[in-house]
Amino acid sequence: MNLVRRIINKAVMISRGNEEQFKIVNDKSYPWIFISYISDPFFHKNDEKYIRQHQNMQEVLVMADVFGKLGFNVWVMHYCSRKKIPSIPFSMIFGEGNNFVRACRKNENAIKVFYGTSAYYKYRNEKIREMTDSFNRDFSSDLDYMRLVEDNNAAEMADYILQIGNQFTIQTYPEDLRSKITLIEQSTQQYQYEFRESAKNKSDFVMIASYGNILKGIGPVIQYFHKHKDLNLHWLGTVDDGVLEAISPFLSDNIKIYGYNEMGSVTVKSVFDKCDFLICASGVEGGPSGAVLNAMKNGIIPIVTPCTAPEGIEEYGYLMQSSSCEEVEKAVNWALGLDKYTIEDKKRKSADFISENYNLAHYSKAFYEYIRGIINSNGR
Repeated sequence: MNLVRRIINKAVMISRGNEEQFKIVNDKSYPWIFISYISDPFFHKNDEKYIRQHQNMQEVLVMADVFGKLGFNVWVMHYCSRKKIPSIPFSMIFGEGNNFVRACRKNENAIKVFYGTSAYYKYRNEKIREMTDSFNRDFSSDLDYMRLVEDNNAAEMADYILQIGNQFTIQTYPEDLRSKITLIEQSTQQYQYEFRESAKNKSDFVMIASYGNILKGIGPVIQYFHKHKDLNLHWLGTVDDGVLEAISPFLSDNIKIYGYNEMGSVTVKSVFDKCDFLICASGVEGGPSGAVLNAMKNGIIPIVTPCTAPEGIEEYGYLMQSSSCEEVEKAVNWALGLDKYTIEDKKRKSADFISENYNLAHYSKAFYEYIRGIINSNGR
């Protein structure tokens, strides 16, 4: 599996060409910060369609802007890059992945801030194996584990951990690391539909699950809707290699697969116009996923597992206790039992909560205050 991961990472970097690193000199007298994260958005800052692909693209631009305002020059390197870490005495190392570890080792005296975007990697790997084994049993397939994270001590090396997630995410970390963690709420993509508050047909549900389908919990959802052909499932997202073949015996006319579509596309709008409920049976996330947040922002009621539940989920959605067929059935029965007025109330609460708490301005302010606090506490 490590060989497969190295091949995938190499392919990713080949596809990026010369977009593996980006340097920002704000003032020659400023100290330097090294960011190990995504780098390509800096080469497409004026391309709104490109930046809208994922909220992390707008967020990394905010990061660089904040570090500049706080008196840093910035060197961004893609976390998968194999390039040499620059021979610059960095004052702070920020980010994730192997290049975070490499830069920390090369700059032992730097402030080290790990940026957690998922659950602690050992917990994550355990869930990947567990859910893949279960999927293979249920669908008589033999799919490999996907998105396993190589053993590393990035979180252990860090002085601080800035974590996208919720309280569940914190509990996936070893107990001795939890005191380092501060949560931050991610942003959502800028596009928002003018949604109708009125309840729609309760028989239509949307599932958004791209790369890492099995980890997103598609197995129990597909199984449930295969058995309930009076209900419709609309699946948005890229289908992983081998998954379509595995689930094909379970596909019927009530399960519609659209593939990947941008959040602002006509296809996504058409699906959202049909559905009041999003179902996400994910086994591990870094808190509420972008799919959940963007759907909620557009008035879709979330049905989610603990790892991807926003705070106060009971007010505007439903919390499944696990990713299982039994929990999916309970959740759908809950949705079908809601009256028109309750649905309309939860749709509005869902949209308002996300718009107020998961926007780029909120993220930018929180990130600025967090980094400034670290700088002040270290006397820099």
